[in-house]
Amino acid sequence: MWLTNDRILNYSRLSSYFTNYSRLSPHFTNLYEHKVAYLIDDRNRKWKKELIEATFPAEISEKIFCIPLAKEPHDDFLVWRGESSGEFTVRSAYKLLQSFENDPRAYALQNESRNFYRNIWLLNLPPKLKIIEELLFLEVLQAPYMDFVQWLTWVFEKNSPNQRRIFCCALWAIWGERNKRVHEKTNRSGKEIAFFIKRYISELNEIEAKVPQVKIGGREWKHPPGQFVKVNFDAAYDGNLQQSAAGIVARDSEGNTLLSCIEIHHQVASAFAAEAIACRTATQIGRDMQWPNIIIEGDALSIIKKCKLKSYDKSMIGAYIQDIHQLLEKSGKCYFKYIPREANSLAHKLATETLKKKEESYLIGRVPGYAENLEETEKRSGTNVEKK
Repeated sequence: MWLTNDRILNYSRLSSYFTNYSRLSPHFTNLYEHKVAYLIDDRNRKWKKELIEATFPAEISEKIFCIPLAKEPHDDFLVWRGESSGEFTVRSAYKLLQSFENDPRAYALQNESRNFYRNIWLLNLPPKLKIIEELLFLEVLQAPYMDFVQWLTWVFEKNSPNQRRIFCCALWAIWGERNKRVHEKTNRSGKEIAFFIKRYISELNEIEAKVPQVKIGGREWKHPPGQFVKVNFDAAYDGNLQQSAAGIVARDSEGNTLLSCIEIHHQVASAFAAEAIACRTATQIGRDMQWPNIIIEGDALSIIKKCKLKSYDKSMIGAYIQDIHQLLEKSGKCYFKYIPREANSLAHKLATETLKKKEESYLIGRVPGYAENLEETEKRSGTNVEKK
């Protein structure tokens, strides 16, 4: 795996990582005796650009440069390549198996099943029922009962969401009744099973009616409490150029801007990675400024969640998350908080304008001229201090 430091390089392994390339040339078999660390400059924790460009084709080199490296070396850990989280799931194993399938029908079947899965998870049913339906579908797919698969997808296509819901409950009830007959030697009539299905759906409807409507709040930026400094971050991404821009602004409890920072980063693999880089920059600034109490805010929910977790992140942005965790060990009190995009407008404007103008800056006590009006608006509207 490329994210580790001491795995032996192997051109067939590289081919499986870069899925758009069927097989690297045997010219690269000289890499058998070298390790990934051989391609990394330990002095600055960057890829050895000249060595990689002289060893790999240009397309492969560009992809390698987009693989993030943590600022500090770490021990190896296993990563499941079939899932973006790096964790194994049954569903990802099946999808990976399909990717090696030579039968053209498998790809058509995958397209058919995609709508089936989407319709299942849109139903107002408990997750356990949805999982049972998926497992039933997967089990049937691996058996030669293609007519049943076509019938099952046809049922979902031709019926309304409410009818699909009844249908799934019926399958679940029949399956459970079958298991009880085998293992518990019980026997219920068809009328009893039908009554159970109606009662179960009725209970779900009652629960849904009793669930209170959640009021969406926090649509405006708020001043941080007490002695806290709030650092907002956001990112803008250009997939064609593989460039990202990070916008960071730090403000005190009165809404005054302490500093603003806008950076441009190259060879960024995804918008997901762009947000992680921006969050890392915000954390780095908080540590460098030695603020004792910091709130780091962003509208990237998945990034905020990863930063709060203490475990190793095995996703493709794991290196950035590890850097953030390392910075936290050397910082004071630091809290991560998710906010809606509307409450992160200033950082968002800094990022988007930077990506357009290709200009970087680091300003103390102010923001660039194009963002001054928005800065003043957020300062006035955020006078209600939030509770930490």
